[in-house]
Amino acid sequence: MKLSDLWSSGRYLAMMTFAAGIALVRGFFLAGILDATSFGLYVSIVAAGMFSSLLISFGENERTIKKFPRIWASQNNHGVMISQSDKSAKAMILRASIVLIFLLSCIFVSSFIYLAQMGIFVVLVALSAALASLYSSAIRASGDVEILAGNTLIRTMFVILLGVAGAFFFSWQGAILGEIFGALLGVIVTRYSVVKQTKLPDHSNVIAGSEDFKTSQDRGLWLFFAGLLATAPAYLDRTFVALVLGASLVGTFGFLMLFVTSANVFVGIVAQKIGPQLIKMEYLGDSVIIQIKYTLRWLSLIFLVCFLGMTFVWLTLIYGPAQYFYNKFHLNFSLIQATTALSMLQIGVLADFIMISRNQERAIFLSASWYLLTILAVVLIVIWLKLSLLSFIWLLALAKLIHIAVQVGFIGVAYRKDNC
Repeated sequence: MKLSDLWSSGRYLAMMTFAAGIALVRGFFLAGILDATSFGLYVSIVAAGMFSSLLISFGENERTIKKFPRIWASQNNHGVMISQSDKSAKAMILRASIVLIFLLSCIFVSSFIYLAQMGIFVVLVALSAALASLYSSAIRASGDVEILAGNTLIRTMFVILLGVAGAFFFSWQGAILGEIFGALLGVIVTRYSVVKQTKLPDHSNVIAGSEDFKTSQDRGLWLFFAGLLATAPAYLDRTFVALVLGASLVGTFGFLMLFVTSANVFVGIVAQKIGPQLIKMEYLGDSVIIQIKYTLRWLSLIFLVCFLGMTFVWLTLIYGPAQYFYNKFHLNFSLIQATTALSMLQIGVLADFIMISRNQERAIFLSASWYLLTILAVVLIVIWLKLSLLSFIWLLALAKLIHIAVQVGFIGVAYRKDNC
């Protein structure tokens, strides 16, 4: 790797890690401003909204994961990405509008007012998240990670400033509305960057291949359904905790999941860097073993950063200035250990990119199906044996480990195909 590439990657990681760090600080601010019940409600609605963003997308974002990097690699007209992104955005806005009209009509039915209001928040969070992901995909495909990092940082700052201000003045409702407006402002900035980026001259030396994208819609739907299955547990676990383990534990669980989410965000940061590159590597003829070696180098960085980061945060919680949260949410060292283990296992997206590059979208769907079945087994065990929150988190970590093992198995199948 060239020195200039290392410097660019270092700046990207620094900017994105800073964005993830201040997003975590945002969580601390909100946990301090809101009472435990309001904070639990806030994280539940945001989680439901992030999950619903997959429904709003309905395969639109998933199709861009592989299609956009290949457009850049094949010297096709880069400007087509902005027109396709806008077309997808209009489809998402139409879907969200239909649901919002239905929910607004439900407000006039007195028995459904509260549920309709919650639904409106969820849909707005979902739309803002889906649009942000859509336009970020176009920048990610270009390989200009510094522009991607800069836009992510700007969007994060909008979300944090408006979200925290909203929470301070209008409780959890203000926090959610502030974050929605902040995310939409970030989308506008990101789209502007996409327009500028697609007007740049193409300096690639890659020769266009014969690959076409006629099957991209079907493969996008495989990824869409896989995304629903794989992310449903992460976004609906707060609801499960409230219904089964007790509403009083939602705030505690939601606070712990801030760190799992932060680990997920950092893995996503690395995935945004190496994912499009893995797709381009396959497109240019590299073997799966070369992709695996490339991924493992970054994986070692992920484990190191996550371990050091989690150790620092937990020491701050137990012995440092953040001890207030340790007492407020009734934490203990056992919960910290379980949450750290779960955080360290948020690496599945890296395996997904290898399979996507190898046209194994169906394998991703099958591994996600297996993961969901494992989670359902966890749910039944917790209910049947009346297990504690600590046991639930450890079982979630075990389910994630099994999911990774299944993904590795499918990558092994791709390796054997390469050597046949």
